[in-house]
Amino acid sequence: MKLGLTCIFADDCLYIKKKKSKIVLIILVYVDNIVVTALESMHIVYFKIVLGNNFNITSLGELKFMLGIFVIYNYTNQLIFLSQFTYIHQVLTCFGIQDATSFSTPLAIKHNLSISQLPILETKKYTYKKYIDNIHYLSLVEFFYKTNLVQHLVCG
Repeated sequence: MKLGLTCIFADDCLYIKKKKSKIVLIILVYVDNIVVTALESMHIVYFKIVLGNNFNITSLGELKFMLGIFVIYNYTNQLIFLSQFTYIHQVLTCFGIQDATSFSTPLAIKHNLSISQLPILETKKYTYKKYIDNIHYLSLVEFFYKTNLVQHLVCG
């Protein structure tokens, strides 16, 4: 199966297809999920036909949710919003800190953090590592940021 895709050097999950030095198709792969985007729908249709001829695939239509991230479209203003609100709330609730005070990031220079600011976890079931793993998962927004960045390149 030849699709003419090129893997992006910075990310093994991101592939592009070029025609005459212009990006015409962007493919984002995560395990058994694929996000496909293009400026012209004919490229998406062709990709799905070729993939469907070689594999059993299911098209779920327009991307609404992937990896804990909700995708919200504003067609009028041609904007896409990414939200991890539900996942963030689940993580905070899991660790009993859903009522914690928020602050903007990055932290201010010379921010004084103290051990007294840490929440007391009632159960030792969730360790510091588990908490950090959940926070790292939130960084998957970068995963979609890369796609958005390439999309901007496509739009010129």
